[in-house]
Amino acid sequence: MTRMPTVLLLMCIAAGIALPVKGDPAPTKKKPLVPHVGDLVLESRAKLEMLSEFVKDEKTFKEALEEEQPKAAGVLACMAQAIAEHPDKKSAKVSAVALRDAAIEARDATELDEAKAALAKIETALAGKAEPDGDDVSFAWDELIGMFEMMEEMNTRQSKINRIMRRSREPLEDSLHATTNLVLSIAMEADISYVDEDEDIKLWVDISQEYIEDMQIVAAAIREGKAKDGKKPFLDGVKTCTACHKKLRDGDE
Repeated sequence: MTRMPTVLLLMCIAAGIALPVKGDPAPTKKKPLVPHVGDLVLESRAKLEMLSEFVKDEKTFKEALEEEQPKAAGVLACMAQAIAEHPDKKSAKVSAVALRDAAIEARDATELDEAKAALAKIETALAGKAEPDGDDVSFAWDELIGMFEMMEEMNTRQSKINRIMRRSREPLEDSLHATTNLVLSIAMEADISYVDEDEDIKLWVDISQEYIEDMQIVAAAIREGKAKDGKKPFLDGVKTCTACHKKLRDGDE
């Protein structure tokens, strides 16, 4: 299947433009609006709540500093960048560029006071009140979140999606797990620091885009209350991850 650049892919998904996906009867089949910019904002707010818990006191912050703080802030940075590039970003009423920059500050914070200062900026940006928001929308996706934190988050979300495939109680909330993995996969595709050979880089990009497309369908199915319709693309996504690990992480042929 012919691939398209990931930024273009995100724009097409956001705009509801048809994408060539395995099993489509025709390339003109229209896909649901995924990711909805409002969903990106919802996930951003969830990460704000999590980061707020980490700065309650020095002990809690130090415990979160090793993994949870940079992971949550890194995910938030990815969400913010996705909002910043979204064709419908104005309706989000979020200062997306400022949100991204504040999330990166939170990700890199090593002291409680630094994390609290970054959190205050995050709250202001999510309220759409950051002045100025900044004009530099462009940002390297591979500098938003570390690979370890990204993979840990994606594994956690994938486990939750697996349970949701059996029964989804809150379609919108449940769909955010797939939407988050979709967005994180854009960062994954951009980060080729773990692969060297041209052949492996191509495989990395292809696998990332396959997973993005699978999560697009999964998120839409769950959001519409039809989680079972997302089972096959979800399993396809799991197989894609497994194949990547075997070839690029474990070195299996």
